[in-house]
Amino acid sequence: MSKTARIALLQLPAFSLEEAAASLAHTLRRIDEVLAAEKPDLVALPEVTYPAYFLGTSDRPVCGVLSPVEAAGRFAAKAREHGIYIAVGLALDAAGGGYANGAALFGRDGALVGRYDKSFLWHFDNRWFSQGSAYPVFETDIGRVGMLVCADGRLPEIARSLTLNGAQIILDLTAWVSGGRQPGELTTTQYDYLMRTRAAENGVWIACADKCGVEAESIVYAGRSCFIDPRGNVLAALGPNEEGALVYDVPLTDAAPPVLRRPELYEVLSHPTESLPVTRTLEETFVPQEQEQRIAAVQMEMPATGTEFVSAARRHV
Repeated sequence: MSKTARIALLQLPAFSLEEAAASLAHTLRRIDEVLAAEKPDLVALPEVTYPAYFLGTSDRPVCGVLSPVEAAGRFAAKAREHGIYIAVGLALDAAGGGYANGAALFGRDGALVGRYDKSFLWHFDNRWFSQGSAYPVFETDIGRVGMLVCADGRLPEIARSLTLNGAQIILDLTAWVSGGRQPGELTTTQYDYLMRTRAAENGVWIACADKCGVEAESIVYAGRSCFIDPRGNVLAALGPNEEGALVYDVPLTDAAPPVLRRPELYEVLSHPTESLPVTRTLEETFVPQEQEQRIAAVQMEMPATGTEFVSAARRHV
């Protein structure tokens, strides 16, 4: 097994569903270009790279959209052509019909190494995607790879499950919706805080591949594709509005949660939501004006002795 894995994150411009053919041609060309320039072991692409994140109500066949099987075949062929791994976000067929917001990992021979379906659907994607229900980790010749998709990073349990299942690196195939007043300021809490926290709390490498630009004249993406080390440090990142390839040699050492787990203390986390005591508060009458309480917090230097502390505390009170 390699000591390091050269991974390329492709930050792609957003294409709308009606531009699916142009999107696919552009993406495959960018894979060729990064292979020629960087020779990576693995190329990671954003969430629903094809056909688009916002499926909306458009008629997909009329838009010339390939079937999920046909689209997956194009990326499988590209992996086989170059002898690399490709992780790509696709709208895939769901078991119960419809689509899953999937992450597909193709091997050097073009075979499907594994698939992950987004399990925490964020907002309007509930309208056309079905939820996933498992957190698999895939063995490759460069290490053990786990995948999650975008809003999955908001839940600590998902990255923790992937780590406990043996992942040495987690690929976040994402479409981070942004906030910011200027194009150069676009960002997201997932880049600023959440994915850094997921890496640090699990002691695992995380690589995030995002889109940039505007999709469907409404969704503004944050860019910020990045590599995050097991301490939560961003070691390399792209800007918010630049298309490009970010390449990094990731040392894939065994992931080990830095904090001792004591699952017997928090087994309540696995209980059905409706059985939890907290749900009783939803049935209680709550009038904000009647529940306001004024609370003071004191910040002070720590005195040398307990007697001086008590005296100082009393003065503040």
